[in-house]
Amino acid sequence: MKLFPAKNYILELSDNSSKILVDLKQSTLLSDSLISKWTKKTFIGQVSDDGFKLISSDIERGGVFCVLEGEVKNKSILLQIRMHKVFQFLTAILMLMPILGIGIVTYQNGFSDSIRIIITMFVALLILRFLIIEQAFKFVSKRSLMKLENVTDKSKRVKNEVQQNL
Repeated sequence: MKLFPAKNYILELSDNSSKILVDLKQSTLLSDSLISKWTKKTFIGQVSDDGFKLISSDIERGGVFCVLEGEVKNKSILLQIRMHKVFQFLTAILMLMPILGIGIVTYQNGFSDSIRIIITMFVALLILRFLIIEQAFKFVSKRSLMKLENVTDKSKRVKNEVQQNL
């Protein structure tokens, strides 16, 4: 089991890739950094001749939480959706706090006196990872994928590869 979720897709395109990339450039606020900004465009990020790296511009719904990285080949897009590195860093810090708490409580009270607190903190870690992070990722990645499919002219999702975790 890995710490941060990611999903891989293959999108079959109805048009040629150059038209899709032009449409994607038109609906993207081109920026070197993946930082959320107020814009009327659908995405923020980078689009090149052979791929893209984007975040959704939907600030209210956590669009910056997921990064869409795609590589365009012939009539398909190899797409990976993963958590933004900033959120990975902040989440890792948040997950370290209960671990540090376990260490401090165990050091002060001894292992046998700290069993209940250790179990509580371990359950808190599991809830954070498998409920909060996983559900937020599912919600935001699904919305971002739908936006990308709309921009790429209703491309057909051929394959949802096995969910990989980074």
